[in-house]
Amino acid sequence: MKHLSVSGLVFGFLTGTAAPAEVCAPLSPEAVSWWSGERNGADSIGSNQGVLEPGAGIAPGRVGMAFSLDGTGFVEVPDSPSLRLSSSSSFSLEAWVFPTGFAGQDWIPLGAVKPYYYGLLYNTRDRFLRGHTEDGTRWIYADAGFELPLNQWTHVAQTWDGSAVKIYANGKLVGSGAIPGSRDGRVEGPLHLGRWELASVPGQLFTFTGLVDEVLVYRTALSAEEVSASYAAGSAGRCSGNRVELVQEGLRCVSLLVRTDRPIRGGEVGFAFDPKTVIPVRVAAGADLPEGARIQSKLDLANPCAGESPLTRGIVLGWINPAEEPTPAGSHELMRICFSAPAGTETGSCSDLAFVSCLGPPEAPVRNVVSAVDGVSVPLEQGSGRVCLDEESLFRRGDANLDGNSDITDPIVVLQCLFLGSLCSNCSDAMDADDSGVLDITDPIYLLEWRFLDGPPPGAPFPDCGKDSTPDTLDDCLAAAPCA
Repeated sequence: MKHLSVSGLVFGFLTGTAAPAEVCAPLSPEAVSWWSGERNGADSIGSNQGVLEPGAGIAPGRVGMAFSLDGTGFVEVPDSPSLRLSSSSSFSLEAWVFPTGFAGQDWIPLGAVKPYYYGLLYNTRDRFLRGHTEDGTRWIYADAGFELPLNQWTHVAQTWDGSAVKIYANGKLVGSGAIPGSRDGRVEGPLHLGRWELASVPGQLFTFTGLVDEVLVYRTALSAEEVSASYAAGSAGRCSGNRVELVQEGLRCVSLLVRTDRPIRGGEVGFAFDPKTVIPVRVAAGADLPEGARIQSKLDLANPCAGESPLTRGIVLGWINPAEEPTPAGSHELMRICFSAPAGTETGSCSDLAFVSCLGPPEAPVRNVVSAVDGVSVPLEQGSGRVCLDEESLFRRGDANLDGNSDITDPIVVLQCLFLGSLCSNCSDAMDADDSGVLDITDPIYLLEWRFLDGPPPGAPFPDCGKDSTPDTLDDCLAAAPCA
């Protein structure tokens, strides 16, 4: 009988062909709002911030992360004048969708839907897409025969140029027209991702189950070439300008998200915090920082430009990529910064985080820039941030799928999370079997060696539920049933 080593099992699981590199597609200057689903419902380019309602979460997507909707959850964006686009003005919508089921519904909303202004829908019974707008008194729509597949990504788009609705699927025009529809009054209500409700028809509510990513609204009709380029960009997505922001990640950490329209080799940023509510304790490489990159940080500097602000202390961060591994254009988590509470501060304390340009050497403060591959310093537009310190949930180390058992499924789940784009557990500490503070290939190997080669068991907390006693930058456990 031939025996296969643990490393052989892992190699066999992972062997495959690398996909060709993808290049981001230029973003139209007429884009109004962009909900990328990277960490929350934030509008990446505008002021139309979305709120994740119960049943909506974040999971690995087509471009970075995506909105994960369970059929009851959705993202709600409050009504605003910038979103009231109708037949009196040209507009476009686009999104990547990954439906996992239709739940017996006749209609499924795809991407952004704002009754009765616009929206792209899928009819599950007769298998066609419908794009619509309205002129203040009635719908104007077009249908396009198309079978939307389950459990795979599809790029969809709708445009209106003042005379016709055009519908695209996977970069190709599949239908167009301007059919006058029924009379419906205009409703000044919120825009939704994953929800379509007709106020004029009681009980007419349809939802989406699956993943939705890269949802955009434009105040222009995109050309066929622009739609095709967005589809062809694939996982590179739309080019997004140059921006840095801090987004809460887990219960005590924030992610440093850097979005660029060109490859970069490094950068430097500085931001201020309130030392009466939070204390920075560690910095680690983010998920997208190349292995071997060098990080420099100072975690507790006086903020000379605080003035009357409570943000009297600051952090400076710098990084340099390995020579042959620039970070490509797009949105990337480059670092993660974790905080603790000052003595006497209760759980739940929060601090605003603000990028500033007065930290570091007085004669040459840190500038909030990235270094492009051609040696040019590129200034970053700066978003605001906030961190809150919440109580960590209990978990059991090694129980990667959070089912209360330890078996072969756990290392498989970690491998799928790391290398196959599958949904990952919302408790990274549970998947960190070797308690190294890093989720990587050593974790499934550790579990396999424990189960089959007399290796050591997972570290505490194990076999009982408990809290993580080892400081690290992994996502804190948000809910780790059956320990919860």
